[in-house]
Amino acid sequence: MESSLDTDGIMLPQDIENLFFRASGLRGCLLDECPIPNSVRECEICEEDKIECIMRLEEAFSWVPFQSLETLSLRALPNLIGLFKWEAVVPLPPGTFSCLRELCIEVCGKIKKLFPQSLVHNFHNLQSLFVSKCVQMEEIIEDDNNEGADITLPMLKELYLYKLPQLKSICKGKMICDNIEDIHLDRIKNIKKLPLYLPFLNGQLSPPLRLRTIEIDERDKEW
Repeated sequence: MESSLDTDGIMLPQDIENLFFRASGLRGCLLDECPIPNSVRECEICEEDKIECIMRLEEAFSWVPFQSLETLSLRALPNLIGLFKWEAVVPLPPGTFSCLRELCIEVCGKIKKLFPQSLVHNFHNLQSLFVSKCVQMEEIIEDDNNEGADITLPMLKELYLYKLPQLKSICKGKMICDNIEDIHLDRIKNIKKLPLYLPFLNGQLSPPLRLRTIEIDERDKEW
């Protein structure tokens, strides 16, 4: 469903499963503009020049948003500052994004950090993470507790990072990704080491058992 918003926003059918917004007039926070039914499994937002975040947290939610969402694609959103915007110290409702399998962020020029380490457990079913051409992106998983702790993404199979000139860190600790299969890094100049946890096998450090490919662009000679 492709949507167009007026000044009063839009009300969606409660059984809708797929949403596609393109140049529809979204602004500010997605959930403020358009309450998303929990039936939605796939959501793509592109070419929206006024949207700033997906969720704004200022008070505790009385419901669980995005609990059925499996795919989220955010493309060409020049004023997006992040998935979340905190205006008060409130927790993310348990179950939010718990079914998310694919997350794609592309050409979002203001976003600097994808999501904080304290919310990694909300993304425990994430299988594919694609971040591309976000020129101010500095950190994929923010170390919001300043602990440098290891993080676990148990279902992650594919990690693709492309043209992120300001990226300084994927995460501060190790990434424990037992199901990782493919890693693609291209034009990532400021990262010298992949923080992938290597298990011990027969007394030696070994790559994750399912890992098939690590692809690094030949122009990134610093690696």
